[in-house]
Amino acid sequence: MNTVEKLVKDTIRNAILLNGVFFIIGAFFSHNPMAYGIGLIFGALIGVINFVELGRTLNRAVQMNPGKAQNYTSIKYFARFLITAIVLYTAVTAEYMSVIGTIIGLLSIKFVILGTHLLSDKNYFKNIFKRKEE
Repeated sequence: MNTVEKLVKDTIRNAILLNGVFFIIGAFFSHNPMAYGIGLIFGALIGVINFVELGRTLNRAVQMNPGKAQNYTSIKYFARFLITAIVLYTAVTAEYMSVIGTIIGLLSIKFVILGTHLLSDKNYFKNIFKRKEE
């Protein structure tokens, strides 16, 4: 297993764990925990699918010439954007699904990526708090 595949599997595993934490926390604060859970699972699944599809798109695009790669990635971007829009529309219109849970599920993969790569870098925080001399 190469490093990219390991990174993708670790990211997906961490997203599942984070969604479990979000479900436990949200179940206490939600007036309908079942709808919240369904929305969270639905959003998380679509978020993970979009993440994997983005990886496949980029791997394929780097093997193309620049013009074709730009068209290919643009089409794939709009397809992922449309899927996300359909998911959000479904969450808004469906009574059995929580919009907040769906949004948190969609964003959970982004939280994992930020937490894994930005917040684990000690130099990131040193650069933020470093005094800039003019």
